[in-house]
Amino acid sequence: MMWIGLTGSIGSGKSTVALILKKLGYYVVNADAIAHEGLKSGSASFDAIRDRFGPQILTSDGEVDRRKLGQLVFSNPIHKSWLEGLLHPMVQTKVQALRKQLEFEGHLLAFYEVPLLFEKKLESQFDKVIVVWVSDSVQRERLKKRNAWTEEEITQRNQAQWPIEDKLKRADYSINNDGSVEDLEGQIESILKRLKN
Repeated sequence: MMWIGLTGSIGSGKSTVALILKKLGYYVVNADAIAHEGLKSGSASFDAIRDRFGPQILTSDGEVDRRKLGQLVFSNPIHKSWLEGLLHPMVQTKVQALRKQLEFEGHLLAFYEVPLLFEKKLESQFDKVIVVWVSDSVQRERLKKRNAWTEEEITQRNQAQWPIEDKLKRADYSINNDGSVEDLEGQIESILKRLKN
């Protein structure tokens, strides 16, 4: 089975690419979705997060407020490092188990959508890496609209990731997501053909 890394900067459209791949019948593992499981009450890491950041980090229904948590960790490198140390090993363990399961089931291609692929030195895990990217102005507009983030929040998230130029240099394939959905689909189909040959 070919194990393909799908990455890119925040707001680049990785999830849109993942959705198109799923519609085409491919399995896509999502790192963020697995990490979010670790934030839910009842998870192994929930108590540690609540104990570290206090009850103010919780919503009225007792779950972790992801926006508040993001504001805390992206403005404090010590908090960020602590949270990553808590969640990343759990994510890696679950992903490796999923990968083995997919291989056992006979999938020829599977994708792992992971924002910090390069930052966390995960390249060696993949047969190929696809980087999704957009121009800075498009990225900022999307994040303001989608997440209601301020310019400062967007800048903090960007500073926590490699510049897109560095990611593109290390990519096997790249997808520009500044255009239409049809254009995006065309680029994906082209890459899939090359992966299968």
